[in-house]
Order: sequence, then structure tokens, then C-alpha cells
Amino acid sequence: MKRKDTECSYKIAQCVALNSKPFTDGEYIKETFLSGAEVLFRDLQNKDVILYRIREIPDSARSVERRISDLAENVTTKQTTGLKQSHVFSVVFDDSTDVNDASRLAVVTRYHENNHIYEELCCLLPLHDTTKAEDILCAFTGYFSKQDIELNKLFCVTTDGAVAMIGKKKGFVKLLENHVGRKLLSFHCIIHQEGLCAKTPTFNLVSVMKTVVQIINFLISHSSLVHRQFKSLLQKIECEYEDPLLYSNVRWLSRAFGSTYSCEQIVSHMKAVLSPHRSRLTPEHSGNCVKLKVTKYVPDIEELAKTMPGQGPH
Repeated sequence: MKRKDTECSYKIAQCVALNSKPFTDGEYIKETFLSGAEVLFRDLQNKDVILYRIREIPDSARSVERRISDLAENVTTKQTTGLKQSHVFSVVFDDSTDVNDASRLAVVTRYHENNHIYEELCCLLPLHDTTKAEDILCAFTGYFSKQDIELNKLFCVTTDGAVAMIGKKKGFVKLLENHVGRKLLSFHCIIHQEGLCAKTPTFNLVSVMKTVVQIINFLISHSSLVHRQFKSLLQKIECEYEDPLLYSNVRWLSRAFGSTYSCEQIVSHMKAVLSPHRSRLTPEHSGNCVKLKVTKYVPDIEELAKTMPGQGPH
């Protein structure tokens, strides 16, 4: 029975992460569960047993935090296994600044595993102090070394075209080529190229973009009711995206042209997870939440529950 309590605790933590809710909401979910169960199971003879099991579910913020970390680690293990089995892989880099003015480096990998192509957020690394090419290289190689992933399988790198990334002598791509000992296929993000084209006089898209920005901002920030209704509509028609991407004056990767590019979603999710109301989340915890939101892997909750002793409510 204790294992079922733990498994349920993992399910609650997963819901908290997927919906970008505070860790303390685990207690609220349990309280709601209990209130509804009092009515729903009122006519059952074993109602007291059901309520007792609900009360035994670990629901504290600390429990939710640990469960989310376990789930993210489980996903990371699956990603690492896939990267090790794949003969080659490519990486995409994008950096952004979170609500705490900390620079974060998103590393997305694309690889082949069991007849499937995966495009996964490997990590959302904090860049302390400067964001020079050397800092980016150190963070990237450090993570892959920790996961024991061979970089000699890397064949393609895509960046946003910043000087720190594509400098001929001291850019990140050049330093990475020196690190692996050979040339790599290197691409400038096509979305940034399209964004530059949209700014040229040849394309009169200023008025169009102004209208699009107004619509997006209206849907997201004008009214919570409108935002919820629009998200419900997207889910009802089974749209690929469940929410419009957040607008940023600094970088809006989908500006001018639509795209399925992963990094635009990651930056958007990061801003939703680490909001002004949740600015105290550590880089590790916010990274775990973002990874669970964007991954295509399903965490092995039953296996995780087997390895965790039942701890009871706390």
C-alpha cells in the first residue's frame, strides 16, 4: 500500500510540473482530493479506508520537489541512453535570460533511437558571470562529460548566429571543433535568418507584425478568461501547440514565420515556470520542470515508486 501512496505522490508531482504550479500546490491537490472523496465515496462501506489512503499520500512541497527531481533524472537517463546508442547526433543552442537576470543555455539534441527521431531538451544550463564562447563550451562539454556521452558522435551544430557562437577564431563553434578535433556542420538558425529578412524594406511586414503582436498579447495578458478559453480551443481541435508562444522584445523566435523549432518552446516554458511569482526556484529545479514539460519520454513512475520506501504524509 505504501508503494501506491508513493506512486500517487509521483503523479501529483508530475501534474504540478506539467502545469507550472508551485510545489506547495501538492497540499492543495490533496486537500481537494479529500474534500471530493468525502462526497463521492459517502455511500461506500470502505469509505474510511479510501480516505485514510488519501491522507497517507506525501504531499509537502519538499516531497513534490524530490519527486520532480526523480522524474527529471529518469528522463535524463532515457535521453542519455538514446544518445549513447545513436551513431550520430546534432545539437541546437539557444540562450536567454530568466526573471532573475541569470543567463540560461538551452541545449537541444536530435538523435535516432529504435526507429524514432527524438528532439529533446538535454539540459538548461546556468551560465554564471560572463557568456563568452569559453563559458558556453565549458558548460556544454562539462554536462556531456558528466553523462559520459562521446562528443565524437556530434556532426552538426545550430546556433543563433551571435558573435560568441560563430566567431571565426574564438567563437563557440570554432572552439568546439578544436575540442572534437575536426570540422562540424554549422548552421545559422533559419528562424533568425527569416527574422532578418522580415526587417528588410523588400518585405512590408511591419503592419502585419504589429497586428500579430497585438493579438498574441491580447490572448495571453488581457484576460485570464480569454487565455483559458483560447487554450481550451487549441486542445479541442488537437492543435500541435497548446498555448501561444510568449512575446519578448529581445527574442521571439517565431516572429514573422511559424516554426516547430524546439528552443522557442523551451524559452517560453522557462519564462512560465520561472515567473516573477516563482523567482526563488533554483536553476536545477526550474530546469527539471521545463524538461518534464517538453520531453517526449514518459517517466517510469511505477519503477521509481518501487525504489522509494513509503514515507507517509509529511
